[in-house]
Amino acid sequence: MRWSRVLPATALAGAAASAMVAVGFVSALRANADTRITVPGAGPLYEPDIITQDIPGLGDRYYLGDGQQGLGSLTILQGYDLLNHEIGENWFPDSTAQVVNYPASIGILSGSLAAPGADDAIAAGQQALNDQIMNAVDNGNGQPVMVAGLSMGTLVIDHELAYLATDPTAPSPSDLLFTSFSDPQIGFADTYLPLGTFVPLADYTTQDMPDTQYNVDVVFHQYDAWANPPDRPWDLLSVVNALVGTSLYHNATALAAPSDAELLSTVHDALGGTIDTYMIPSSTLPLLVPLQGIGIPENIIDGLNSVLKPIVDEGYSALTPDAGPYLWHGELLGLPSFSDIAQPLQSGISDVAELLDSGVAQLDLPADITQSLGSGIVDIANSLASDIAQIFSVL
Repeated sequence: MRWSRVLPATALAGAAASAMVAVGFVSALRANADTRITVPGAGPLYEPDIITQDIPGLGDRYYLGDGQQGLGSLTILQGYDLLNHEIGENWFPDSTAQVVNYPASIGILSGSLAAPGADDAIAAGQQALNDQIMNAVDNGNGQPVMVAGLSMGTLVIDHELAYLATDPTAPSPSDLLFTSFSDPQIGFADTYLPLGTFVPLADYTTQDMPDTQYNVDVVFHQYDAWANPPDRPWDLLSVVNALVGTSLYHNATALAAPSDAELLSTVHDALGGTIDTYMIPSSTLPLLVPLQGIGIPENIIDGLNSVLKPIVDEGYSALTPDAGPYLWHGELLGLPSFSDIAQPLQSGISDVAELLDSGVAQLDLPADITQSLGSGIVDIANSLASDIAQIFSVL
């Protein structure tokens, strides 16, 4: 199953009201949750100690958005651990975290030749997640179990959903609720890569989203290059803005509350699950956020934002559907059809032929010559139009 592609240009109409209804509907379920199983994103577990443990302060990049960004003393490992315990804590308030322990690595890109590739790490994560789900459901006294994954952790959730869809002992849909934060498959991979593509170095194979009997919330931050990349990457300003957006919002999205997000779409799965897609909007371009940090007056930032945002938004077909072709699964879509090109050509040839015929008639030539020239022009025009139609029918 391919989950609904995000279409902010059309789906945002009434989004605030829809989000309030959706949040109110599930709030009773969430408020009673005891267990929140968190699935971390790719981490620093295989990076050299000098990076992960010996430099205090680097951990803040894993700990964005929780109101304690000024700690300054966290190592990367400490920040990673803190974030992993907080994934989904505001989406599922009053819940207790249980972190899934798995490699969370993407091959050599994780900083070591010993790091498992993404496919192997995801498979190990799925097994660990399944064990924790079964234990939590068995020991939950009837309370629903929440599962929240961030980035690579969402890929682990996808594999677990696929497994549970065929497992006769799978928990009841009322026992589980899943949330995926900053999903790079739905964002980056679905935009730029065909399904089934094997990505070297990371050792990751792209795949479609599974059918599921469970309800799943998909949450992303607008302009995050991993979860919401521009599908017109030739808009270079849009690409730069998305890269900045990743550094600001990719991890921080895991700390979002439902009140931060807008409901964009709801898809009812063939197996009975409901997929709700939420976006955390960004009124100010991420590209301009650093200017706020250095004290640039808001009126200047607002002025820049009003000029640059339309340019950035042209990089997204969902925001500017009439701005030309775009990428989807690595394929360029939205190009004009051959008939769209052929018909104007044929019409133009016919118009030129009429002009030439009219011009010949005004030359005051002998009637037989005028008739011969006119017939020749018409024959040439008809022949060209026929050739064009034949060429485009073959294409």
